[in-house]
Amino acid sequence: MPVGPTRLAASSWGLLMGGVSIAAVHGSFVFGFFFLSTGAGAWPPEGMGPPSALRGLATTGLVVLGAGLAALAWRLTAAGSLAGVRSAHVGAALAGGAAAVLTSLDVASQIPEAVEHAYPGTVALLHGVVAAAFGAAVVIAAVLAVTRRVRREDSAVLAGWWLLIAVLWLPTYAAVQIWSRVQ
Repeated sequence: MPVGPTRLAASSWGLLMGGVSIAAVHGSFVFGFFFLSTGAGAWPPEGMGPPSALRGLATTGLVVLGAGLAALAWRLTAAGSLAGVRSAHVGAALAGGAAAVLTSLDVASQIPEAVEHAYPGTVALLHGVVAAAFGAAVVIAAVLAVTRRVRREDSAVLAGWWLLIAVLWLPTYAAVQIWSRVQ
């Protein structure tokens, strides 16, 4: 067991700072969503509905797939299987890209009505932050997929980023889909 202070890799600090920033912004949007819903007569307003539940379920499946592939890459890094690590990173990048497209479609579906009411604007903001996190996951995974040598810490950063995405996406999906239907 090592004695003395433990040191985080620079990539771990980047994950920590990026994660705290995105979680703070996202948390404020989730709070705003619920706050605005308490003062609205109808949430969502008449004639507007939540984004597609099918796209939301597909995005949830992609989140689980991407997180699983990132965790697999982390385990394969320890085993020394560079080809397996690269394949898992490419799979995580593809899952992140597909999820970013789906959440961007949800954002685009809400923007035309955002001028009329606060509901579509808050939904677009919530989905936009998660879409940006998906984009970052794609970049991280793509960079790791093409590097000559992948360190275990780098794969751990990707796995941690996907965990952050899961923590962001699941409350977003629940807030937008479930809360909007029970109001």
